[in-house]
Amino acid sequence: MPGLLDQPADPNADTNHFSKILALLRALQISEVSYSLSGGGDQGETSLDHVRYRDGTEATEIPEVPVGIDAVGRPAMLCYALSEYAADLPEGDWCNNEGGYGTVTIEPFAEYPCDCDMTYRQDGDWGDDELDDDFEDLVLEPDTANADSGPTAIIIGETQA
Repeated sequence: MPGLLDQPADPNADTNHFSKILALLRALQISEVSYSLSGGGDQGETSLDHVRYRDGTEATEIPEVPVGIDAVGRPAMLCYALSEYAADLPEGDWCNNEGGYGTVTIEPFAEYPCDCDMTYRQDGDWGDDELDDDFEDLVLEPDTANADSGPTAIIIGETQA
């Protein structure tokens, strides 16, 4: 079964919810919706970058339009539905373990309306290695401690001569 990235933009091509959302975006004259994704360590954040309309104007919010009814009977809104789809589109695991980051762009008028540009972190690639390097050269020597600076270092497991 093809993924959401491989679906044509034709709302009559299949009967799934995503095709209906694409048809709604076209009816609203929205030509592009872009999200930034960043995640790792069992957490992920999906944030809306921009909404571009066919007339060239841009917005920072998706129109408040209901797209269905949620499990407790409240209106399910377009902005939340699109955010969930954007989070689900990348094929890799961008929010767990080392995670990843990138963008998801939805273009409802395009033949293939979804594009993901993701980078997945390698094990331990969090960009904070410089902090560890700062402490590598730090050596506490008991004989160089100043008496006025407090207690000397106590080394457990080694005898001092």
